[in-house]
Amino acid sequence: MLAAFLATLAADVFSKAVVAHFLGNSVVELFGDVKLRILYNSDAPVGLGNSLYGVIALSITALAVVLIARWAWQANSSGSLYVGIMAGGATGNLLDRLIGGSVLDWIDGGFNGVFNLADVAIFVGLGLFIVTSVFDPRSEERGEMTSDTRMVDEPV
Repeated sequence: MLAAFLATLAADVFSKAVVAHFLGNSVVELFGDVKLRILYNSDAPVGLGNSLYGVIALSITALAVVLIARWAWQANSSGSLYVGIMAGGATGNLLDRLIGGSVLDWIDGGFNGVFNLADVAIFVGLGLFIVTSVFDPRSEERGEMTSDTRMVDEPV
């Protein structure tokens, strides 16, 4: 978990430093509507501001907290990589807010939002965490109930 955290944090900090140095105020068109441009975001995650998307982002964050708490309770070691990735991304954005007052977002995907590698890490880590938590074949090994498992006191 620590290695995933440090690697994600380092990638985010490095990418923001490179983008801030080389991109400046210019916009680089990549393909379709995707471009690179700097946006200093002091609003909600992913540059969504105070909109329905911001509420959705905050709801996803709350879900992440619940799932991480569930993981910690069950000691699901397969999720530690994903928790490290999410924590590294969150720490990168938190450092931006603490140091500069806003988050440096630089990937404009052509839809309603501009984001950075930390945002990608948070959402990818959360997605992988959800998938492995829901579809973990080792649930029986941890003593979780399945449809084939009955309680001892349950009548046959």
